[in-house]
Amino acid sequence: MTRTFEKIGLDRIVIAGFRILRMNFEKLRSHKNVELDEQGDTTYKLDDKQYFRKLKIIDNCFFGTLLAGTKKGKSGQFDYAHLDITIGNPKTGNLHNLSLTQYRHKIIEIISYLNTEYGIVTDPHDIRIHRMEINCTFRITNSFPRYHRALRLLMYNLPNSYQKITQILKKNTAEYSLDAETFYRGNQSMQIKIYDKKRQLEDVYKYYSNDNLIRIEFVLLTPQKIREAFGDNKLNQLTEDGIIHYYYKQFVRLFEKPYRKWQKNNQLLLIKLIKKHKALNATYWQRNILSECRNQEQKALVPTLLDINNLLQAIKSLEKNGHYKRVEKSLLSKCKPDDIYLQGDSQKIEEIITTVTRIYEEQTATEDTLPQTPYCGEPP
Repeated sequence: MTRTFEKIGLDRIVIAGFRILRMNFEKLRSHKNVELDEQGDTTYKLDDKQYFRKLKIIDNCFFGTLLAGTKKGKSGQFDYAHLDITIGNPKTGNLHNLSLTQYRHKIIEIISYLNTEYGIVTDPHDIRIHRMEINCTFRITNSFPRYHRALRLLMYNLPNSYQKITQILKKNTAEYSLDAETFYRGNQSMQIKIYDKKRQLEDVYKYYSNDNLIRIEFVLLTPQKIREAFGDNKLNQLTEDGIIHYYYKQFVRLFEKPYRKWQKNNQLLLIKLIKKHKALNATYWQRNILSECRNQEQKALVPTLLDINNLLQAIKSLEKNGHYKRVEKSLLSKCKPDDIYLQGDSQKIEEIITTVTRIYEEQTATEDTLPQTPYCGEPP
């Protein structure tokens, strides 16, 4: 059964490109959450000949922060206006992302709210996205910390253009462990995040879900990156299906394909290790290969052997004398029930890949029934 939150959609975005036409200065000054600097060498000229130098509104109701003003650049003076938008509600926090249609409705409401609450009239026709978070939240079978080896491998396999891997851990005194909460890796234009959504909702929003939840998120950090992804960063040029297709394409490119390549290379490595240890000690080769894999992972922090099935697959490819079942039984007897190689970490990666694929296919199957996305301002 699909939960309503299991979908590809938008979270926090930052918009720019809109023009402030008029402002009710008296109304603005009456708000304690408004910083208004009206004097300066360079000022933002309004349509009614009034002006200001810098405006900052911390709303935290309909939007986060609005920043507007004038700056001096290499080519001269230019006006700017940025507004960041976060989503969520008091009950479930930001568990549910928004479709593009829902987000445009939200921006239209914010434009109206700016006028009624602060006396700010804007021209929204040329709104552009400067930062965008696209994510997918879904249920997983086990608690998030039990996926740490699988997720660390997925993050390790990302292209080298994504820099250092950062892992946020939380001390678990009861289990005498450090529980993984967040993995992220990125560069100047894009950040990739995988985190424990269940715990984040509990810590930030005091929302307690019965499901184990994971969120995989791509953060497009610059206007250039958004244009590269969608051909344009104008809000009115983006499409619902474009966002859904982009997310899944990135998921396959960054996670699934590198993992499939790793699987092939890992099988070759395991076959090489089997041959090596059989040659070194035909009696204790099974115990010795398990020991080497454990030691190597302890040093490298990346699995050499993800789970026992990978090793059994390699053994089966080499076993030509009909002794595979005997070898399988012998190898499994050397692993205790709670052995790290018996936790199904390969299956956990398959679970993630299968679930994201299912969600993508369900959303794209309904593309023709999606409602018409409203324009911000009149249609071009």
